[in-house]
Amino acid sequence: MVEQGDSASTVTDGQYQFTVQSSQLTNDLDLAASVAKADYTTQAQITELTAKWAQEYSQQQRDAFIASEKEKAQKKTRPRASPRAAPKH
Repeated sequence: MVEQGDSASTVTDGQYQFTVQSSQLTNDLDLAASVAKADYTTQAQITELTAKWAQEYSQQQRDAFIASEKEKAQKKTRPRASPRAAPKH
């Protein structure tokens, strides 16, 4: 702890310094470990979901690209109607 106030305290983790509500601080190591574990679990779940969503998005983009390329290829292989000569009067 760098500085303690009634409503807010400045703390450090050795690298960063930040201000938190004093009521959010504890010196109960068991409670701190429990909160850290819960935070780690939540972050791991978020990381897993983010990776899943990124993979799904990438697959959607590939599917859309393939469909677009197939459509282009089909347009190239369709026989073109030959231009009709204008009737002579």
